[in-house]
Amino acid sequence: MDRRTTIFLLGCAFVLSHSCTASAGPYEDGEAAYRSGDYSAALKLWRPLADQGNAEAQNALGQMSLQGRGTPQDYAQALSWFGMAADHGNASAEVSLGFLYTRGLGVPRDFEKAVHWYSVAAGQGDAGAQFDLGIMYENGAGAPRNLELALSWFRKAAEQGFAPAQYSLAGMYAHGRGVPQDDATAFEWYRKAAEQGHANAQVTLGMMYNMGVGAPQDYAAAVGWFEKAANQGSSLGQVDLGSAYQAGHGVPQDYAQALNWFRKAADQGNSVGEYNVGVIYENGFGTTRDPLTAIAWYRKAAEKGNPAAQSNLGVMYEKGNGVDQDYGQALEWYRKAAEQGFAQGQLNLALMYQKGRGAPQDNAAAFFWFNLAASNTADMSATAIRDTAVKLREQLKAEMTPTQLDEAQRMASEWTQRHPPND
Repeated sequence: MDRRTTIFLLGCAFVLSHSCTASAGPYEDGEAAYRSGDYSAALKLWRPLADQGNAEAQNALGQMSLQGRGTPQDYAQALSWFGMAADHGNASAEVSLGFLYTRGLGVPRDFEKAVHWYSVAAGQGDAGAQFDLGIMYENGAGAPRNLELALSWFRKAAEQGFAPAQYSLAGMYAHGRGVPQDDATAFEWYRKAAEQGHANAQVTLGMMYNMGVGAPQDYAAAVGWFEKAANQGSSLGQVDLGSAYQAGHGVPQDYAQALNWFRKAADQGNSVGEYNVGVIYENGFGTTRDPLTAIAWYRKAAEKGNPAAQSNLGVMYEKGNGVDQDYGQALEWYRKAAEQGFAQGQLNLALMYQKGRGAPQDNAAAFFWFNLAASNTADMSATAIRDTAVKLREQLKAEMTPTQLDEAQRMASEWTQRHPPND
């Protein structure tokens, strides 16, 4: 499930929930100790209060047990303290109980109980709980999937200024989930989240400016948002900022900067960053052409399942560029890309079968893969590839026997069974 995995606590606004006061006392002294990193002192101040039934102290001790601060990490103990605080109506503890049940920490995973506790806290107006409840309804976890309810809870949290909910609400509008598709409204909610520093919202807002979706196309504005996300360490933002420098969109074309940002993303294990570093070294964009380095980066991305990298690695093996020519390896990397629906990989695989490279010559298999590439609408960047595949398919068809055409049809039927249209 795509949900928050970190409980954010500390600080008067969250630990104390709705009863934070300015007056000094043992609880406030515990807070001061906690903020200074003196967890042992905080524990000594909060424990007597918790034993006396103070819900905020119980919640705080639950967080210390959950995070292993001032006491060994103990999910079961955290569950116990949160349960006591929740019995007193502490919304933060109720959210934390939902989290523990969602993740199966200290207790068997139980989405229904998670939904119960998120619902209780959400009913008290807790924005985090409202967001989490929306996630549960969106995914059909612990309750029947209900996009309209998910939308409603996201909106409640978003209107309180909760950035993750603003981001999720924007996504619902962007994709028409639980509400009619509306790019302009999606743009506004992405902007609200982005302005609060939500990195994924910043990246998405940049992409909307880049493509002119929901707002007029503005490459400079796109770069500004990509840069904000990239400087937060977002590998997605780093990739998009690198792409802007590579293309010269919104900034002067600068391959050194492109490589810098792609490399930052690649060093975080982002496969698109790894692929793009490979592209720069293979082609010598702003640097010395280096096929060996290109292959190393393509392989990193390809082994993570990046289809573009798999296809390019196949090309390197087919041509013997930076590696011994090996049609068998080329065929296998093309196949990996092709089976993910990557049009260039499908076209390359068809050509290998047509030429008998890496496998016996097979017109039926070639026709099948040409046909998939020709009809590939999932890969939106593949218009030229589709046109080429159509031309080559029709040329091959004129040379094929009825038996070969029947075999190609059988392969197509098997493919459809393995890859239903709604996949």
